[in-house]
Amino acid sequence: MIHLFLDACALARRYFTDTGSRNIGQLFALDDAANVTDILAIAETAGALRATLEDSRLGNFGRPQFDAAFALLMNHWRAQYEVLQIDERAANDAASLIFRHNLRGADALHLALALRYNATVRSIPREDAVVLVTSDPQLVSAAAAEGLKVFHFWRCQCPKCGLEFVPRKNATTPQTHPGCDFSCRCGKDQCTSVYQITEEKLMSV
Repeated sequence: MIHLFLDACALARRYFTDTGSRNIGQLFALDDAANVTDILAIAETAGALRATLEDSRLGNFGRPQFDAAFALLMNHWRAQYEVLQIDERAANDAASLIFRHNLRGADALHLALALRYNATVRSIPREDAVVLVTSDPQLVSAAAAEGLKVFHFWRCQCPKCGLEFVPRKNATTPQTHPGCDFSCRCGKDQCTSVYQITEEKLMSV
């Protein structure tokens, strides 16, 4: 079994369409996967939904969409996620991770709990794996340095040349892939990625 530990930026893409939402949808469609997060990520996701309501660039996300998304998040919190709590040990571990990797406080807490959860899963004699799901480059680097599997959910695959890549954040101009004249904005509803997520790919990250 794969245990997907979702930080707030990953979790939020389940409730509104943005860069990487297609991949998040694929993750939640996996047959043999457990969805794990922490209580801070739930609160951050609620905050992201509220901020999205105020974002004039997302004209299709009005009050009805916000109310529906918020209600769904609250329902999923209790029914579909294993939600880890923050305790003194997590705070101490996060402080150490901040020192080692210069992480933001919230990201350090997510990573501290993901590492603890990973240690628990690894102590069970079966072929399970924990994968941290995020789009934050600093968190990706820190998780990898700590020996945790990590999946950058913005990953795309060019429909023309087949190149897999992670698009630049907030790119304002189309990105032309090396060796290919295909230009892609790789964001929100404009994404034309053909990237397919499988359990084998996640196990190999």
